Amino acid sequence: MFKGSSVSSYGKKEEKISDSEAAKLKADMKFLMNARRERQGKGLQDTKGASQVTKNEVKKQAKNHDKEPRTGLKKMGFVAFNIVSPVIAIIFAWQGYQQNMENSQKVNALLIKYEQTLDRAIASDKSSLSSYRENVEKTLESLSPQERDILKAVLELSEGE
Repeated sequence: MFKGSSVSSYGKKEEKISDSEAAKLKADMKFLMNARRERQGKGLQDTKGASQVTKNEVKKQAKNHDKEPRTGLKKMGFVAFNIVSPVIAIIFAWQGYQQNMENSQKVNALLIKYEQTLDRAIASDKSSLSSYRENVEKTLESLSPQERDILKAVLELSEGE
């Protein structure tokens, strides 16, 4: 590798080493380069142009990656998934909302029917009507003045309908 005395490009004199030391250094460098390539997954045995081989392989991989034919599924897969997923979620949410509205309308209709039946039953029976009125009066007496005012306002609104 380095035989005799020579001047490097930096103007410094290089040390003299023997042929056996040069061979040993060359073998050590080859071992280190091969170990580095194995870690990188290259597995090359030739040490000449090691950096060029790596650069060239990277360039080839980049060119091949750009030239690879892509199917419509690969191109649109991610975009389609990002569009379809929220649409499906919105559809399920809308269906749930519709079912909840139908159920609440059914419950409201049952409550109105029950209230009307109860009102007719109380109105038709004189003793039930008198006990109902007594209970309402007791309830009104237990309310605070503010609560009474609110209840009167609600009753006036309901009588107006």
